[in-house]
Amino acid sequence: MALPRWMVRDRPEVPAEEAPGAEPRLRRERRTDRIRPWLIVVLVAAVGFALVLEQYWRRGVVLVGVAFAVAAVLRLVLPNSLAGILAVRFRSFDVAVYGGLSAAVLIGAFAVPPPGTGG
Repeated sequence: MALPRWMVRDRPEVPAEEAPGAEPRLRRERRTDRIRPWLIVVLVAAVGFALVLEQYWRRGVVLVGVAFAVAAVLRLVLPNSLAGILAVRFRSFDVAVYGGLSAAVLIGAFAVPPPGTGG
């Protein structure tokens, strides 16, 4: 039984260089090229978590939301071959999920009133 199209990633199961009858091509990208987008997102989120631990919770949570927004933008602009592990499903699904998580975290960060405002 085949999965519906929306549940299948838009990357082929067999890479082009391993497909039967395909000509080998020069590989210019290094292995770390696929990890860089993920590392950018993780570093931004880690700085946010560090700020939360230092009692700057709102700034930290905003940075975590920004990290999700960065993930959405990177997934939108990078080709599948460079998106690395940011590519979970097909592009529009990934962008929608990362954007939704970003919006939810940012709304949560700004919805809580600051201490001492009586809100």
